[in-house]
Amino acid sequence: MELSLCRPVTSRISCGSIAAGLGVLTCASLLSYAQPLPGVVPAESMLISPKALAVNPVTHKMYAVDQTKDLVDVVDGSSATVRVIKVGKSPNAIAIDSGTNKIFVLNTASNTVSVIDGVRDMVVSTIAAGRIPYAIAIDTSLHKVFVANTYSNFITSFDEASNQTTPLPLGSKDALLVDPDRHELFLLSYESSTLQAFSVETGNVRQIPATMHLWALASDSRRELIYATEAQDKALLRIDERSGAEMTIATGAMPCAAGVDERTGFVYVANCVDNNVTVIDGASGKWVATVQVGAGPQAIAVDSIRGLVAVANTHSNTVSFINEQTNSVVSTVPGGRNPYALAIDAENGNVYAANFGPRCFTKLDVRSLLRSNGVSPLPGASSETNSPSSPRVVNLITTSTLSHRTST
Repeated sequence: MELSLCRPVTSRISCGSIAAGLGVLTCASLLSYAQPLPGVVPAESMLISPKALAVNPVTHKMYAVDQTKDLVDVVDGSSATVRVIKVGKSPNAIAIDSGTNKIFVLNTASNTVSVIDGVRDMVVSTIAAGRIPYAIAIDTSLHKVFVANTYSNFITSFDEASNQTTPLPLGSKDALLVDPDRHELFLLSYESSTLQAFSVETGNVRQIPATMHLWALASDSRRELIYATEAQDKALLRIDERSGAEMTIATGAMPCAAGVDERTGFVYVANCVDNNVTVIDGASGKWVATVQVGAGPQAIAVDSIRGLVAVANTHSNTVSFINEQTNSVVSTVPGGRNPYALAIDAENGNVYAANFGPRCFTKLDVRSLLRSNGVSPLPGASSETNSPSSPRVVNLITTSTLSHRTST
């Protein structure tokens, strides 16, 4: 079975080709693409997403897709018990509205969205979407959901209360991000040199000039800044939401993920080809450091409580942890097979990595990392008292700890 990143294409090349301007997007030679038939995700290919798992910060439950079994795995942060929920075919992305405690799952082969009630952990409704729904974002203030469909020029929008869908003619998009304070939806397409901003309240659309092959989106809501990685130009685009001013900041080769620590305003960009992370002061737009990590870093998540940055090294099968104060790797641990997405529950000290293969995720307990590696909490952060020697990989799939209950 092959692992596919982002939208499917017919070519299979290494990520060096993006720098050469060949216009084919891939993040690494190990992770290749296969072209599916319309509406079908073939068994020999998986369309994976950086939103393959998500944490509800209120309930401290983690939800992860299991594409091969058409399931969503649910883990309580304080438990080693896994429950499973039956959803549609080939689920690939998840988004959570913690205010309503609803979980939304994109089913790429069913062309649907499964809505899970987070209290009962059961599917309570199924909503029709466009062909091969891939990207999802939620305005958690207005409780509106937006879904991008791979083979459609429309975004599917629906209100959580009614589930009534509305098609928005915004084009075929590959990544979505919502600013719930300004009620603005940002949309990018890999084949477009323009980033779009859609007003959820008025329906107005503004075009933001960029370069070809925009890849990932991130935001700093405190400072009202939006970031988009520019894969071909080895750069990070910073957009000031208030003034509209843009700044381009140099990164490494193939910047395919970005994370923001809103406490400090620093931005961390994973450079898939260079096997490193660029650290940027978001306020000034200045380069701070370059940190070497494992092979093929594909995802980033920030624990602002502990001042740690988790990096999924997809080719190394590891997760690296960067100390924000020293900009150095303090620990690298097994992250399961080809970790390609991350989610953090900072309060509980749990990091989750999405994996390719029969085990769909790995849980890491990082509460021990501060004392064992000399990491100090950032000012105002809580202190830690645990003292094991390294982050602990929590085994959730042995028969002694696994408790599956399927809800339909």
